Amino acid sequence: MPSVRAVARPLVMTAAGWVAITSAPSGNLQAARAQQPLTGAPSLATRAVIDKYCVGCHNQKLKTAGLMLDVADPSDVSKDGVTWEKVIRKLRAGAMPPVGSPRPDQATYDTLATYLETEADRAAAARPNPGNVGAFHRLSRTEYRKSIRDLLALDALPKELDITTLLPADNGSTGFDNLADLLFVSPTALDGYLSAARKISRFAVGDPAIPVIVDRYPIPADLPQNTRQEGAPVGTRGGIVIRSTFPVDGDYRLDIEFAGNAREPHQLEVSVDGARAQVFTVGDKPITERGFGVFSPPPDKPI
Repeated sequence: MPSVRAVARPLVMTAAGWVAITSAPSGNLQAARAQQPLTGAPSLATRAVIDKYCVGCHNQKLKTAGLMLDVADPSDVSKDGVTWEKVIRKLRAGAMPPVGSPRPDQATYDTLATYLETEADRAAAARPNPGNVGAFHRLSRTEYRKSIRDLLALDALPKELDITTLLPADNGSTGFDNLADLLFVSPTALDGYLSAARKISRFAVGDPAIPVIVDRYPIPADLPQNTRQEGAPVGTRGGIVIRSTFPVDGDYRLDIEFAGNAREPHQLEVSVDGARAQVFTVGDKPITERGFGVFSPPPDKPI
């Protein structure tokens, strides 16, 4: 049984041969628009333009489209922010006043919209309103795994430290597993995250007292064994390529089990980080005769 001397860094192990082998293994940041000094029309001029072109329809009496611009104060855009946002969209689209009604020239359109946008941005920067924010929420399993990868450079965790095993499943009943309202911290989730943090932190720093970790890497049934695997040495076929992290310096035991019995000798190469560690010969002994009939010969003995 081979013994692999490894240091605490990610390694790539390959086993290539003739036969199947089993072995023991987004919050988004939105850039705020730069706030510039007011360059548009002053509030009094804005009031005059609105009274001339807009108030005839959008007043307390008619309430066209639910807007009452006769009482909306352009000098304090934050007071009626929703109303002025609607006005800005209509001005930028050139949709109001409607076709057939008196309209200002394009320069007036731009000046009025720029003034309202500048005042709205300044008010938002002074008093940010993120809306309804959910309670404190945890990372989802996917976010947690990627955080471990980015912060600790641990992309290939052992199967015993697989995040899907250590942490409870996220609530994906809505089709999304990263909704803040569903990522609440239950006692079970808290225990799982604390336990995962203890195990992964010991693995990351290379604690010599870390318990023995046994990984199994079965070859998938649909992985072809008659062609070279990506990452395997040139000239080989079949086998499997495994990425794993060895947390501390020491001797690591690698056991290789076979799924079948070779009828003729074949060579099995085991390499670590692209360097050949050892070559074994399998199928060099004749198959035991068991008479006539259909039977399954025992697989080759593990290496």
